[in-house]
Amino acid sequence: MRVAAKACRVQIVGAAFVPLEGWLWGGFVSTREILQLRKTVRKKLTDAITSTIAPYQERGVRLRVLIGDGDAREVILGLVERCRADLLVLGTHARAGIIRFRLGSVAAHVIRHARCDVLVVRPPNLVAKGG
Repeated sequence: MRVAAKACRVQIVGAAFVPLEGWLWGGFVSTREILQLRKTVRKKLTDAITSTIAPYQERGVRLRVLIGDGDAREVILGLVERCRADLLVLGTHARAGIIRFRLGSVAAHVIRHARCDVLVVRPPNLVAKGG
């Protein structure tokens, strides 16, 4: 297992997305404010990823963080293509109902369009009801 771990590269991909950004460009918000909003979203995403991966880096795991701007589906697929990934491990919020209908499912889109294998990881507290 140690040989395999040293032979693989782990890259963390994040998408900095400003919801309804297209509407903001309609004159309701200044360009400066939109660019500041983008910068804030990117910083919060970077901070969240950095704090999440810190314990692994402290143990010597080499991780590379790639952040793209825009819709998560396109950012993830674009970066996976660019990196020529063999496997994509994708977390999901497991949203359902009207929220999923309105926002769509990033995981479902990526599974359908990725040119590599995709492993989807659900939240640990998500348990299917019924049988």
